[in-house]
Amino acid sequence: MLALGWQTSHLMLHLHENIPGCNCIGDLFSSSSFFGVVAVSLDRFLPIHLHLRYQELVTHKRVVTIVVISIWVLSIFDSFSVFWIPRNVCLLIIAVIGIIGLILTTMVYSRIYLAVRRHKNQIQVLQVQQVIQPGEIANFTEPYK
Repeated sequence: MLALGWQTSHLMLHLHENIPGCNCIGDLFSSSSFFGVVAVSLDRFLPIHLHLRYQELVTHKRVVTIVVISIWVLSIFDSFSVFWIPRNVCLLIIAVIGIIGLILTTMVYSRIYLAVRRHKNQIQVLQVQQVIQPGEIANFTEPYK
């Protein structure tokens, strides 16, 4: 049984080394997942940045026609580019796309965090003002009794 497992892993390693497109389906789904995570982070940022304009700009039809189709076209290009682009260039393109995606996602989530922290502080200030305000009114009316 152990020999069969070793032979299978050796065969898969040989296939991955000698057939450049053997891993295309895995690359397709992993790149579409990565682009999906980047799109979700942008979708979480847009309501904070656009406020009330978000619902008129981000519609179901636009999301499907622009974002979903773009994600799958980029993923197909990314995964099957190994057939027509040299391997070194292909790896460089994938690395650049990955770094840009990670930087973009990090920046977006940082902006979301700062906006949430600012809103939390504003809410706390309003809550403190509501607690203090009735006490001030009571103190203001007592001397005149």
